[in-house]
Amino acid sequence: MIGLPAREVSLQGVPVELADKELDLLVCLASAPRIVMSRRKLLQSVWHDASGWASQSTVTENVYRLRNKIHETALDPYGARRRLPVRAMPGELAHRFRHAMAAFPSGVTIMTTADRAGRPWGFTASSFCSLSLGLPLVLVCLAKTAMCHPAFQ
Repeated sequence: MIGLPAREVSLQGVPVELADKELDLLVCLASAPRIVMSRRKLLQSVWHDASGWASQSTVTENVYRLRNKIHETALDPYGARRRLPVRAMPGELAHRFRHAMAAFPSGVTIMTTADRAGRPWGFTASSFCSLSLGLPLVLVCLAKTAMCHPAFQ
């Protein structure tokens, strides 16, 4: 969850400590439905860089740090090695996931799950981004008013 007024982020109720620009980057990616953003566009939107003083590696580094912080929280949310229900991928699959996610900072996907009764649910996410390359974590935004929202909680 991203709490904008308080500038707080949590993963399944566990706070994630982010630097200001990391939070700005996360908010920018999460608030741009139907838009795939290039590194140059992210530089302009998050760092307000029209002059070119910052390089695209600025975005790469901040996305890397953001992913690591989300990944660390997922692996060890309370400092006690309690794992969230996320599984690491085997070698070749992890390599292909990393390669696919490195190709773009945001994109469109279809998200699916099953509710507790086993009924399938899904939606098209007009924007998503990878938060972790070690674990298959992606960020998508889903309205609380969506019919499928309870199945994804």
